[in-house]
Amino acid sequence: MTPRLYIGTAGLSVWYSDDLGETLQRFWGASGLYSETRVWALSAHSDRPGELLAGTDSGLYRLDVGGGKWTHLPSVMDDMCIWSVARSPHDPDRILAGTRPPGIFRSTDAGATWVRINDDHHQWGAVFPLTGDPRIFGRVYIGTNGRGIIYGDSDDDH
Repeated sequence: MTPRLYIGTAGLSVWYSDDLGETLQRFWGASGLYSETRVWALSAHSDRPGELLAGTDSGLYRLDVGGGKWTHLPSVMDDMCIWSVARSPHDPDRILAGTRPPGIFRSTDAGATWVRINDDHHQWGAVFPLTGDPRIFGRVYIGTNGRGIIYGDSDDDH
């Protein structure tokens, strides 16, 4: 299988390359994602090679790679900029999203429902990179705007 490179842009949506950047192609508006969308984050998972998540300034989108179509995943984050998206290395249905205004949201059902997991007393300006620890189930690292790197451990095992 030929690897595909995806590039999220600040105002020109998502571009892709099947030759590792030699040439680029663009997803146009007919694909389901507005062609001038600002895309802040992309997230793939090895257990789901046929899909890609995009955090945008108008919510979260999922790409069906085979069909070339984007689907909006409605959520409480639709009016926020989603600056980071990460999936659990252990379970592709567990997704974290970092937003501006600042918030960290978690889904355990592939984006069907979301819960905010920080509160108004735990703010960081914006949540940039998010990643799960591949060795410790439930551990998440968060890159913040001015507060360094913070990590937390989930108190649940599902």
